[in-house]
Amino acid sequence: MSYKPGRHFVVCDVCGFEFYDDEVRTTWDGKVVCKDDWEPRHPQDFVRAKPDKISAGYPRRPEAEDIYVSNTYTTQTAPPSGTFGNYLE
Repeated sequence: MSYKPGRHFVVCDVCGFEFYDDEVRTTWDGKVVCKDDWEPRHPQDFVRAKPDKISAGYPRRPEAEDIYVSNTYTTQTAPPSGTFGNYLE
């Protein structure tokens, strides 16, 4: 490399070669690299997740209404008689 007045040498943090200070760039994570080793920050690093809604919308159950059931029997019949053999007489 030839001498350039006012310029100084910088060592690339990736490849280790020497370059002039006007031929290097700084990456997003602070490394000083040459133009061949420089790469932009990935766009997925800037993605922000939306917060999840984890609380219940209405945490209380509505009170149950009382339900009244009336049983009316019109006729009473005797239950069928059975035996232990599971057949009806």
